[in-house]
Amino acid sequence: MIKIIDQLQENESQVEYVSRILKKDIISLKLKPGDVLSQNKVKELFDISRTPVREAFIKLEKEKLLEVLPQQGTKVTLIDTEWIKDFLFMRSSIEVKVIELIKDDFSDNYISKLENNIVQQDLSMDGDPNDFILLDNEFHKIIYESVGKLQIWESICPLQSSYDRLRSLFFQKHSSFEITIAHHKMLLNFIKKRNIEKAVLFVNDHIGQTFDLYEDIIKENSAYMK
Repeated sequence: MIKIIDQLQENESQVEYVSRILKKDIISLKLKPGDVLSQNKVKELFDISRTPVREAFIKLEKEKLLEVLPQQGTKVTLIDTEWIKDFLFMRSSIEVKVIELIKDDFSDNYISKLENNIVQQDLSMDGDPNDFILLDNEFHKIIYESVGKLQIWESICPLQSSYDRLRSLFFQKHSSFEITIAHHKMLLNFIKKRNIEKAVLFVNDHIGQTFDLYEDIIKENSAYMK
């Protein structure tokens, strides 16, 4: 059941608004893999015309969160574990190159942003897992932005929705963010010391071996998996 809590933001289109609310509910698993979604019911819920709803559905299809099945309508997709493996391989390959761009004159402003982000991660440990996931993503976004590769990050983001769903499922079951926070602190320490070689090796492990953490949760929730 979709519950609209967030309001339309300034300069946000109806398409962006609907897709943001639906995406949030899908990633948080309020809308579970396999759930059916009706454009008509969503239109009535948001009290808007059919066109922005249809466009929002198309946007979420591109992010592999919705799929149209013949004679079944639109459903929330199952979590594609093979796609997640491929995504993590791609992202670790890109992020290594991003880290290699860090120079000795790395801005103290970005160091402060990363430090503040980690403080927020610490504060979020007892809160909503999905708020923590947003902070985790923001941490990596800051690194891309710091070396002038924000557009690459923005290109990656729509591809990682399935990964975010798996993380959400994991954190809801385990509610343990300590490992991820510790990894971020270690990476930041390497960056502050400009020890790029160790940072690169660490990123390979941090992202490249992440999937291993989720093997049990995948088995326990096989009905949600593709």
